[in-house]
Amino acid sequence: MKKCLEIKDELREGLVVERSNRFAVKVLEGSRLRLCHLHDTGRLEELIFSNNAVLFVDKRRKATDCEIIAAKSRDNWVITNSLLHRDLALCVFQRKLNLVPEVKLYESRIDFFIPPDLYVETKGCTLIRRGVAIFPDAPTERGKKHLLTLMKAVESGYKAEIMFLVMSEEAKCFFPNYRTDPEFKELLFKAMRMGVKVRVPVFSLKGKTIYYLREISVCKDQPQI
Repeated sequence: MKKCLEIKDELREGLVVERSNRFAVKVLEGSRLRLCHLHDTGRLEELIFSNNAVLFVDKRRKATDCEIIAAKSRDNWVITNSLLHRDLALCVFQRKLNLVPEVKLYESRIDFFIPPDLYVETKGCTLIRRGVAIFPDAPTERGKKHLLTLMKAVESGYKAEIMFLVMSEEAKCFFPNYRTDPEFKELLFKAMRMGVKVRVPVFSLKGKTIYYLREISVCKDQPQI
């Protein structure tokens, strides 16, 4: 277990009233109704639902006055703030000094380039079922575009990696969500056969600290999800 990130602001706890739109959630903190920004545009149906607990910090924007950090899942908190992805990936990379963020590659922007020849794209994974980390939780044209870009990079002689950042310690293995986006599943396995590496680090929020726990592998057999 490795300490990755400390939440500096005070963590507050509330209950979801409703998800107003893709980016905003009404949260009840005691008797006070808050409107929190949500930095994850996925469906999050198993995390952001009425009366489920969430952790948030005070952060005022034009339309919102707080920002959701995590949501409750059984006895654990699942990190739902995608603004933390870059720092968590850097923790896995051990903060390599020569790492270049946000690079243009063909028709896409890829999260990281590590000289001399490695491109890395990261995706946050918040959906866990029966110990299986599943991505995506909604059809993802952007995710498929990134896979195609990484495959093209391999064909051109570069190394490529897609990293699924699993935001809950409940996960035991990873599998693409063949029910929600079967095309993504097929494309991911094709990319793997071509040489695109899949890494799946697992993180856990304890108190105000996010820890990097371990890496898990792709499930050997297709799980029932």
